[in-house]
Amino acid sequence: MIIRIADFNILIKQMDGHSIAVDEGYVPFLVHAENKTPDMVVHAYGSLPEQTWAETAIYSASQTDGELWNLSKIEDGYLLRVFDPEEPGTLQQLCVVSSNFREWKVYMASANSEFSSIEPLKYPLGPLLMYYLTVNHDAIMIHASAISDNGVGRLFTGVSGKGKSTSARLWFEAGAEVLNDDRLIIRKTTEGYRIYNTPMFYADEPRSAMLRSAYIIRHHNENVVDDIHGAEAVSQLLANCIQHGYDRKMMEHHLHFVSEMVAHISVSTLGFVPNKSVIETIRTHESRRADA
Repeated sequence: MIIRIADFNILIKQMDGHSIAVDEGYVPFLVHAENKTPDMVVHAYGSLPEQTWAETAIYSASQTDGELWNLSKIEDGYLLRVFDPEEPGTLQQLCVVSSNFREWKVYMASANSEFSSIEPLKYPLGPLLMYYLTVNHDAIMIHASAISDNGVGRLFTGVSGKGKSTSARLWFEAGAEVLNDDRLIIRKTTEGYRIYNTPMFYADEPRSAMLRSAYIIRHHNENVVDDIHGAEAVSQLLANCIQHGYDRKMMEHHLHFVSEMVAHISVSTLGFVPNKSVIETIRTHESRRADA
């Protein structure tokens, strides 16, 4: 099974007789076998290995009810423990990962029978794999919504509740194509910076667009756009990038990528009224900037 996300190929191989299943959101991203070397290989197993590890976690992520996943350093790479988000503390997957994050052995904590289907990308592991794809390439993941307006890619980002989904809806109602309203990958290409949607819990076809503008959004009593540059633009975008703070090299990767990107796209803060008036405000602002 090959899944292509943001033009990355993830090869998933079943290793012990269990068939592979994926959530419906991944189905449109399935592709036929290619001769191209995959960017990541996932070896999927239906049960835990006999070996055990006692290493202390160097990084962990939690939700309200408990730990969601944690990462430990082991001799030849990393160990990732992933817990069931609906049953806090219950191990869902155990992953043995190469030091460059390209080779994954994913062990499901429990399979119903020897030949039952297993879901190696079951949340939250799927998005974690996407994140580790980006750190090996000229790419980042970001919490944002994005649209393609007659081929013009615009990104809207901010903390939860600031209007990412509202922005996507307003542009959709105005005839634009919505790429995604939650989690995106941005890649550097020979033509510039391209934004891609990623699989969600619902089925949606792969989409992408060349990125022209990024907006740091907030609800406001009027539509106000202010261009920002340099360190301010970098810091505002980095605040919404998905990144894990345990590895200096990865943090430098994000800083370098975003620093280069803001030199090629426009970045603005946007206070907006949640109605269609903001669309004309943005188009007018961009037109004036182009004429300046």
